Amino acid sequence: MALGQRLRDERCLRGWTLEELAERSGVSKSLLSKIERDRVSPSLRTLKALASGLGLPLAWLLHEDHLEQYIVRKDQRQQFQVPGSEIRREVIAPALLRQLTMLIAYLDPGQASYREPDTHHGEECVHVLTGQVTATVGGQTTLLNDGDTLYFDARVPHLFRNDGDAEARLLVALLYPPGPTRQVGDGRREGGVLATRPLVLEPDSVATNGRRRVGRGVES
Repeated sequence: MALGQRLRDERCLRGWTLEELAERSGVSKSLLSKIERDRVSPSLRTLKALASGLGLPLAWLLHEDHLEQYIVRKDQRQQFQVPGSEIRREVIAPALLRQLTMLIAYLDPGQASYREPDTHHGEECVHVLTGQVTATVGGQTTLLNDGDTLYFDARVPHLFRNDGDAEARLLVALLYPPGPTRQVGDGRREGGVLATRPLVLEPDSVATNGRRRVGRGVES
């Protein structure tokens, strides 16, 4: 992907006009327009200013697309732990995909995702690969079995606990709103959480003949 197209995509991803990015980066609107149309080759100083305005590392604007960089091999997964949590997590989506983060979380019997309910920006979807976990979202509790999926607003306090006798593995998708690069599990909290109702999708919730039957949400 050409530099101009990449720059335009990043700007549009945030819903910014040329004027807004120009103001944030200190690069004139006319020059910015020419760069996006690949009419000029920007200096390194200009690229640094644009990267700063977008909240991106300079390397993101400079890199060339190769399919391999969008692949996370099984033996190359990055493992990490989050403050306030003892469970093991593996990143399975490339870091370049900043809005969408995908993880596999491993909960041993008795372990919980956090010591206390967590909140963060964006949306979250949790699919149980193996085992079962007790999910608490917004003060409501439900049991998720192998094959169940739970979607919720991540600003609502949430916690997952393995009360079973075997390891539970969760596939976790985190979708963040457009903005600067975020760090997974940075421990941030925010007030004014929303009283939303999580939606549970069960394995048998997809009916035949093309119609979908969605499982009931957790009742308050």
